[in-house]
Amino acid sequence: MSSTLNYLPNNELDFGSLLCWAANDVGLMKQPCVMQIVPAAKPEKARNCEVFNNSSMPRSVALVSCLPGWDGGLAQTFTLEVRESRHKHSRILASVQHSPTPVFNMKGLKPDEEYLFIITAVNSRGTSPPVTLSYKVPVEMVPSLSSNAQRSDEAGWLSWTLFIAVV
Repeated sequence: MSSTLNYLPNNELDFGSLLCWAANDVGLMKQPCVMQIVPAAKPEKARNCEVFNNSSMPRSVALVSCLPGWDGGLAQTFTLEVRESRHKHSRILASVQHSPTPVFNMKGLKPDEEYLFIITAVNSRGTSPPVTLSYKVPVEMVPSLSSNAQRSDEAGWLSWTLFIAVV
């Protein structure tokens, strides 16, 4: 034996707690079953986002941490994109997707470079508005080079930066 309830909310007042009771040959339920009917929507953006780098961490490492916004009534995950800070539409240097929490450990950042960290929340209804943080990596103490030394970029070498994102 089974029972089916079809319920279609028509307005905001139709959301909330739905109580149900059952009866059979044994008797009536003493406590109702309770179902929470919540509207499903895109998640809200993450909030209180900060970038941390303290003395116990190498300067090439940054911790990006946020508090989650409202999840839209659905399971959500978080995405972080790392871009060059020259402009918002520069190429993506690294991307972390489907993190269960809005906390990201970024490694391999270049000293004295500025980056954009773009954080979004995602659920089955869509993506939140982005939160964009600008972060300049602290300069490390580097011994001064002699005036005769040639920098590798002046020699025509192309260097690649490898980013490792740990969730």
